[in-house]
Amino acid sequence: MTLDQWLTDRPKLTLAAFGRVVGGVDHSTVSRWRRKRLVPSWRQMVAIYFATDGAVTPNDWLDEPQAALHPTRDPRQPALLVA
Repeated sequence: MTLDQWLTDRPKLTLAAFGRVVGGVDHSTVSRWRRKRLVPSWRQMVAIYFATDGAVTPNDWLDEPQAALHPTRDPRQPALLVA
């Protein structure tokens, strides 16, 4: 479930109130998370996970089509370094 879906299901919960629950972030930051304009830090993702009772997980922040473009690398092959 995305953060947008979770928040949409709770119309009385303000972005400011949710921001306070997940560590005191500003409502504008929550808005950017909701619209996927900003990805929360790992610590913030964990706070969101607990604040949503596990409904929004860190995996929900992954962009599925993008993840499909990057399959797991064979550890026997040398890593490709990009500068």
